Amino acid sequence: SLIKGRAINQTFGAFMSIFRSPINRYIINLFQSKIIKTQINEYLGATINQITNKSLNSFIIPLPPTLAEQEKIAEVLSDMDAEIEKIESKIEKYKYIKKGMMQKLLTGQLRLV
Repeated sequence: SLIKGRAINQTFGAFMSIFRSPINRYIINLFQSKIIKTQINEYLGATINQITNKSLNSFIIPLPPTLAEQEKIAEVLSDMDAEIEKIESKIEKYKYIKKGMMQKLLTGQLRLV
């Protein structure tokens, strides 16, 4: 989870690790990729909830050479996430419209000619 804002300088409960980095937006995408998931499955055979700090520190991740490139990658992926959210929101809107239309059509409140 990417924790922002009010959680800065706070601590969290047991069985949880906090990873703070200037490239958090890049790292969060790595954790959602096959790159990390494959390492979890191959080396740990466990779910992400069972990863120890020692295991986490042993993972090998691709890291572009400059901070600017890392930030640009994170920006592009964040832009894509925003577009996906817009589309998902639009889909939800159309599902509600369909439900209303079904109610009217199937109860005879609206007739098609």
